[in-house]
Amino acid sequence: MSQQFLKILFVACVLFFSIASKNNKLQLKNGIDPCENGKDTIIHLQFEKDTRTTDFYKLIQFIESKGEFNRLDKKNRLDSVTNNNIVLQKLLCEKKYFKSPIERWVLDDVFSIRFLMTSKKAIKGHPGFFPKFSITQFNFKTEKEKNIAFDKIKEIGWGDPLKKWNDYYIIENTTRIIILESYVTMFGETKNRYGKMIQKEWVSENKN
Repeated sequence: MSQQFLKILFVACVLFFSIASKNNKLQLKNGIDPCENGKDTIIHLQFEKDTRTTDFYKLIQFIESKGEFNRLDKKNRLDSVTNNNIVLQKLLCEKKYFKSPIERWVLDDVFSIRFLMTSKKAIKGHPGFFPKFSITQFNFKTEKEKNIAFDKIKEIGWGDPLKKWNDYYIIENTTRIIILESYVTMFGETKNRYGKMIQKEWVSENKN
């Protein structure tokens, strides 16, 4: 196949996608109102999987070394899960809320591992109530892929848009995204404190 033909093919592809993009924008401008005619959509982005976990376990050890939280709960159980994609959800018509069409971005082959961390001390006055937060690490092969995912998370936001309580602290490393989440309002301050600690003390020393 000649270089000249490849150049012509490349130009044709650029023109095709440019025209398609303009047509899509024109349709949106000319009356496709997501609050009236919108439908649920799914968009996939493909990534290269990285399943290494050594740095994550070192991060957990760093958190435990502070003496306040443990990966095991009071019954000596470990709450941990792994996953292989990121799903981001965007409401296309916020005024409809529960009836809004949803745009879902699926980031395929993004490996993640999550631990639920439990405080060693109960909340004062509540002997059976121990503060908790979850920490999830998302792995990427390259910094470029991490940046694509990080920008998309910043654009859309994290968590279920239909839930009123989506409280998280997000940290980026060279090829890692780390998200801390608290599921009870009173634990939000603790989650933020550890997020800042990880950002300042861990990320600066571990450029993963």
